[in-house]
Amino acid sequence: LGFVLLMMSIVFIPVGHEGVRFNRLSGHIAATTLKQGWQLRVPFLTQVVIYDCRRKDYTMSANLNEGQYRGQSDTNWSPTGDGNAVGLDLTVWYRIPQDTAGKVYLNLGDQEWCEEHVIRPIIRNAIRLVVARYTAPEIYGARRTEVQDKVKELIAKSFTDDGYFALDGDGVFLRDVHLTESYQRSIEEKVAAQQAILRKQFEVEQAR
Repeated sequence: LGFVLLMMSIVFIPVGHEGVRFNRLSGHIAATTLKQGWQLRVPFLTQVVIYDCRRKDYTMSANLNEGQYRGQSDTNWSPTGDGNAVGLDLTVWYRIPQDTAGKVYLNLGDQEWCEEHVIRPIIRNAIRLVVARYTAPEIYGARRTEVQDKVKELIAKSFTDDGYFALDGDGVFLRDVHLTESYQRSIEEKVAAQQAILRKQFEVEQAR
């Protein structure tokens, strides 16, 4: 019996994780979290919920073999400032800051729930707000890095204002930009028309 109680009194917290202590009787959540290694708890009374506080990535991509939505396109289609639409493939690095897991558990939920109902909406909202400021050619071309930086700023601000998560490392990566089929077709038609004009000019000069 003593050995069983001893085993129920200890909990192992993996490297890079933190344990949130929840008192089943009072409903109290401890202000500080348990750090990695073997830790003590009160058997039956204390529940320990473990959160992964290492770098996590959230990817939204048109590639069916990438991201959280495997098997389906998950690129972010948003209206641009010139009335078109572009799809952005994005990866975001984030983490739960030290001693914040308790607040996440109390006010939000488990990590899977947070990814779907907190991280994802923040990313999508930032993309839509930024994309609306630029034209499709700007996003696809010369101002692509600027768009990435602006999206990063908005996501970082949302994380900071909420106080539950933080960007990690470089944070945000704009991996690809997709154009609608109709817009891509109009570009190709425009290029073909310009080439026809140049070809005609060349023929006229050759005929002189």
